[in-house]
Amino acid sequence: LYHAIPELVNSFGFAVLTEDSIAHKMEPERPIRVGEIAVNNGFLGFTDKSVNPPGEIRCGDVKVSIKPLAIGGEDTPATAQTSALINGVSKIKLTGQGSPLADKGKLTAKGSLTSVSMPFFSPYTLHYTSYPIKRGNLTVNADVTITDTSKLKVDNHITIERLERGDYSPN
Repeated sequence: LYHAIPELVNSFGFAVLTEDSIAHKMEPERPIRVGEIAVNNGFLGFTDKSVNPPGEIRCGDVKVSIKPLAIGGEDTPATAQTSALINGVSKIKLTGQGSPLADKGKLTAKGSLTSVSMPFFSPYTLHYTSYPIKRGNLTVNADVTITDTSKLKVDNHITIERLERGDYSPN
């Protein structure tokens, strides 16, 4: 939301959610609580035309559940579960718990990305190194903890298997 729109909407007694946070220092008159936000069998597609050939990702069978989502009142932590199938073969799974909308937001999350086919990254490796990726698999496991708005702890485990590059191709 741009410029004074959040303040205008707040003046009518509504909370404003933006992509970064709740509108500055907005305290709702009554607590706001959403029982669950859910997506089942969703689809997400992305094309990056900044590289040639364009990088593409397709996420199918997207499932998202966030419950409860609360603003004001008791600091009720929300739980989130997300899963999807990337490019028809690779699984992504994210789980977490926290109160990201509280003043001193807290969040713990675990995520895994399994057996991503490395040729998916070829548009990028070709663009930056002049070599495509012929084959290989990527697996990522991550633990993220935000203890307050100023402390972030991340533990990543990245495995690349059977990586093979293709022939040189000048940009």
